[in-house]
Amino acid sequence: MYSQNIDGRWMHVRDPSLSLTPVLEIMRIEMDSIYIYDYNNLIEKGPAILEDRIILYKDTLTLRYTLANNNKLNVNSSSTKENTAKYPLEFIKLTQTKGELINSLTSNTYIFPFFKPALEVRIGEEIHDNNILYIKNKSFLVNKIIVEYSEGTYFLSFYLRETRKYTFPIREIFKDSFSVYGVPGFSNELLIKRVNE
Repeated sequence: MYSQNIDGRWMHVRDPSLSLTPVLEIMRIEMDSIYIYDYNNLIEKGPAILEDRIILYKDTLTLRYTLANNNKLNVNSSSTKENTAKYPLEFIKLTQTKGELINSLTSNTYIFPFFKPALEVRIGEEIHDNNILYIKNKSFLVNKIIVEYSEGTYFLSFYLRETRKYTFPIREIFKDSFSVYGVPGFSNELLIKRVNE
């Protein structure tokens, strides 16, 4: 029996400057199982025992977690076989994207103010100069931004040469803007506004 409801889909929020695989790691927690996905591709599943702030996964991995709020899960893990502690991981709970204007995202130019320097780009089009983007002093290189979809959630994904490098879930789509969450270093969702052309 566990006191906190952590069932659902959770996305690993990672440092964008690190080259980690999978890039978009999604963990689905159910009452007695955990499923790990690389975007839509199932890469691992196994039985889990969920107790108060502890998950025992496959009888070999102990996950100690805290809920920072209903949408943020901090996880520390240690292997019961090797008895080695791993660094803490941050996950955010994925929700279905609100709004029905998804087609408007790929036909407009938006400004991304949380990047340094601020980036103005049309979603879905190639960025001719590879851009080094910085989020809170962490850098990553990108030459295309596209919108992707998985189980009710749209994602703003950043690519370099056809390889996904990073992604943010989209919370809600409005007429002239949309909001993303899970941006490293920011606790709240961020608004991305359309540029009037």
